[in-house]
Amino acid sequence: MPKRRANHEGTIYKRQDGRWVASLTLPGGKRKSFYGRTPQEVAQKLTVGLKARLDGVPLPSERLTVGRYLQEWVQTTKVRVRFTTWQRYEQLLRRYAIPQLGVLPLTRLEPHHLQQLYTHCLNNGLAPRTTRQVHIVLGGAIRQAVKQGLVTRNVVTLVDPPRVPHHDICPLSTEQARTLLRTSQGQRLEALYVLALTTGMRLGELLALRWQDLDLEVGKTTGPAYTLQDPAGVTIDGTKIG
Repeated sequence: MPKRRANHEGTIYKRQDGRWVASLTLPGGKRKSFYGRTPQEVAQKLTVGLKARLDGVPLPSERLTVGRYLQEWVQTTKVRVRFTTWQRYEQLLRRYAIPQLGVLPLTRLEPHHLQQLYTHCLNNGLAPRTTRQVHIVLGGAIRQAVKQGLVTRNVVTLVDPPRVPHHDICPLSTEQARTLLRTSQGQRLEALYVLALTTGMRLGELLALRWQDLDLEVGKTTGPAYTLQDPAGVTIDGTKIG
């Protein structure tokens, strides 16, 4: 029996072959049908269709896969973030997210798919912190899909990312620091050790710093900041993303 709904809300019913169907009337009188294995699945698709009709935009295609969407989305971020940040986004999606989720239709992406992705990453040796970064980047991508009416909800927010283990920092004592400086005298990386001990800079900042970025007379760096930022307004590795 069809599920009774108001005329403008569409219709949901079960076919004789066991599949469920949601039917929606488009402007001009044309009908659009959505198919699925459960009433909840077609109801979600119907909700997307209703929103698209209300917003006056084309209905999202079920042929749009997660992989294709993520590839298109990451290209749009190129003009909004630093190039090194964009490279990190592209790497995280290409190496970890797309191989596991890419063939799924975007409209069928569910929380359990993401949980399986994170479990797969951890079981294959990916660090919890990097897996958490995958979660953050996916969250930004799917949030944009919601804004575009391609999906009705950001399923990434329904999944808890892996917990990053806390490590207590054990700084060198004064005597240990002096020993390190004495031992490193004359070595190729002596300047790196001195800079690390006297400034407290993070490893990524130390390795990215170039001589032309230093103003020794003024006593400060003159080059760009070495922190990565993305458009999601969230934090990766203790760095504000935005």
